[in-house]
Amino acid sequence: HARSEPQNKSPDLTRRGDSNQHRDMRLCFALAMLCALTITGCSKGKYNGAKDGEDHVLVYPMPNNPTKLDPATVEDGDTLEVLTQVFEGLVEYNEHNELVGNLAERWEVSDDGLIYTFHLKKGVKLHSGREMTAEDVKFSWDRAATPSVLSPTAEGYMADIVGFDECWSGQAKGLSGVEVVDPYTIRVRIKEPKAYWPMYLQYACYFVVDKDVVGMEPIQSAERMIGTGPFTVEQIVADQQVVLRRFDDYHKGAPKLKKIVRLIVQDPNTRRSLYESGQVHWVQLERQDKQYVDQHPEFKNQMHIVDRPAIWYLGFSLKEPVFRDARVRKAFAMAINKDRIINDGFDGINQRADGIIPPGIPGHNPDFRGLPYDPAAAKRLLAEAGYSNPKTIARAAI
Repeated sequence: HARSEPQNKSPDLTRRGDSNQHRDMRLCFALAMLCALTITGCSKGKYNGAKDGEDHVLVYPMPNNPTKLDPATVEDGDTLEVLTQVFEGLVEYNEHNELVGNLAERWEVSDDGLIYTFHLKKGVKLHSGREMTAEDVKFSWDRAATPSVLSPTAEGYMADIVGFDECWSGQAKGLSGVEVVDPYTIRVRIKEPKAYWPMYLQYACYFVVDKDVVGMEPIQSAERMIGTGPFTVEQIVADQQVVLRRFDDYHKGAPKLKKIVRLIVQDPNTRRSLYESGQVHWVQLERQDKQYVDQHPEFKNQMHIVDRPAIWYLGFSLKEPVFRDARVRKAFAMAINKDRIINDGFDGINQRADGIIPPGIPGHNPDFRGLPYDPAAAKRLLAEAGYSNPKTIARAAI
């Protein structure tokens, strides 16, 4: 089967903000929990298994060309969905959204919470045929933290590691806080105790690449995309397709799929038409497609609405003087009719989000109700803050 990270079960409908954006926000209110719409079926057509006598080939479209070929530099969900079939990290989330070992079979944490010791699986093969060792892990992490690789994500996810600042600034070669103990053991020291730090390791900048092939510059060709994942890259043709081939020596066993073919199709109507004509096995829908599919006698029973562990929210920048008053922020939150937005803007598909933690994420409280929709109370709060006439509030970025 194809692998997928839980937060990337389907391409993102919206982009998550960079972690740096959150530094100017002290209060935000959630609007809705996201859903993705897909239709799947055993369609008979060009890719029903008869093509070239091939079976076990999954064909489905993606809206754009892969933006990056390097796990250290990838940012968008569509490309990440491809790269997670090729590259892997020490840990991963299972189907219950629990963090479990992947390339690492287990790990220990020191009593002070500063040192993590990871014990790697033995016999994990890279696509090059060589066994992966702790040297590949250290190389991959050092590489992601090196300026020449131009990673836009390393600073947000790797800065907790001792020695990152020196490596990131070019003053040091490699992360001093990452030590190879032996071929199957790697030790990591972080700056401060952070219980959530291992969760970062499932992000792509921590994925393992082949140190003998990849080098210290960004990956820009399929030939250098050498990881440990269940699929290898057979072909990337811009504006046409990405073809992934089964890696028979995959450490969890060879996938059941022989190939994954991702057709590059920018137009959403064309993507849906490909499904209708039987040329792809499944497709993610745009919201505006739902009404059409609901009325289709065949496809309406093939549509699946999948909850995603993500939210839409509005955040307040405290650089704006008006939002430094908590009463103003609270008033804005109480003036937003979430139910109307969901029902009128999103066909009632999305769930109402009363808190910032969606279902399936540790810490979610199903009984938390948050602030109610109460325009009258919102006006009173604004008046208390000196804005009895809301029209007098100066334009401000939210």
